[in-house]
Amino acid sequence: MTNVSLKFPMIRNPKDFGVWPACPSLGFILSSQFRKCFHILWVARNGPVDYDCISKHTLIEFNNTFLLGKIIILMGGLIDMMEIIPAILAEEFKDCLKMVKQAESFTRYVQIDLMDGIFVPSRSFSGETINDIQTTIFFEIHLMVQDPQSLMARIRHPHLKQVIFHFESNVRYLDFVRQMEERGITTGMALNPGTQVNEFKEMAERVDTLLFLAVDPGAYGSPFKPEVLRKVEGSRRLFPHKRISVDGGISLDNLKLFRDIGVDSVCVGSRIFQKGVPEENYKQFTNKIKELEAIEPR
Repeated sequence: MTNVSLKFPMIRNPKDFGVWPACPSLGFILSSQFRKCFHILWVARNGPVDYDCISKHTLIEFNNTFLLGKIIILMGGLIDMMEIIPAILAEEFKDCLKMVKQAESFTRYVQIDLMDGIFVPSRSFSGETINDIQTTIFFEIHLMVQDPQSLMARIRHPHLKQVIFHFESNVRYLDFVRQMEERGITTGMALNPGTQVNEFKEMAERVDTLLFLAVDPGAYGSPFKPEVLRKVEGSRRLFPHKRISVDGGISLDNLKLFRDIGVDSVCVGSRIFQKGVPEENYKQFTNKIKELEAIEPR
């Protein structure tokens, strides 16, 4: 029999979810057109399904019609939905840990921001302390630092799935991407509001994700820059199969703007973690997306 693996771009190793294929797998990245027909969600071996956390960070292994785990097939409704990624920005490590623990109750994936006080004025906790995080969820790191390579040489965590460096930093792009690939970590490239498409177009082909900042980086609650929308829309046309994410200034009022131009995920920080109950805030965002999909599926 042919063992087939359907996987989304963010997961490359079947071992991540306790799946051991009997023979080499054939990987298929689900296109947006395919996802519009149906969305398949892997039910993690060690926990219940969180229906408010349907994510593209999933892996399904099956051997013809024999499933190597529980699979839920969701028809209609929850198709190709834009993903909400809780974004954690903290100056103190204890605050980061607090938000990670809060996030465990409502998501399986978060973004953690690191700042060096040089690339951006603010400074976060020491990057290598991420190695001390004990959590059940997976995460990506957004490196708002001048020297991503030096920092990543000191960070090793089994739940780290993606590293996002800034195009504007002093990174040796190709070397960094290769180094992360050798560690089984995907790469993303973050782009400040003022960076133009023609500047990063060539390098964009080498990364898995493009992260567009819709605010000036480095602080929660910075004002939204609507001119970034035009750049995101143009990049979606240039890179139809690239994962595109937006970070900063995301609110319930402007979610539709990002959804309508083909954004795959949005990173939401202050509006989830700074006021009220984070789990309830997160559900407001996921419910808003479901509401938009019910009115007009994209």
